[in-house]
Amino acid sequence: MTTYAREEIMSYSEVVRNLSSVLASIVGHKRDKVAIIRNNRMEAVLVPIDEYERMQEICEVAEQFELYGIISERIKTPPEQYISLAAALEKSGVKPDEL
Repeated sequence: MTTYAREEIMSYSEVVRNLSSVLASIVGHKRDKVAIIRNNRMEAVLVPIDEYERMQEICEVAEQFELYGIISERIKTPPEQYISLAAALEKSGVKPDEL
């Protein structure tokens, strides 16, 4: 769970009133992030674009590792256990022309 310093938590109305300075503090890396609270609930977090892009890259790498794991497991399946596309579609009630 992510923790937030007191200066990293702002109300929605406070962010709206001070948007320019809030963005400047984020872009200038004076703050790592700003958590926005609305109706006593955390609604969003502002982060610099470079940090957001880094997080997206990490997610993509994690997805690739997950896919690699799935593929590695499926390679171990003997051919006699394969299910044809036609059989899978029939089992799921989907007609080939619906694809």
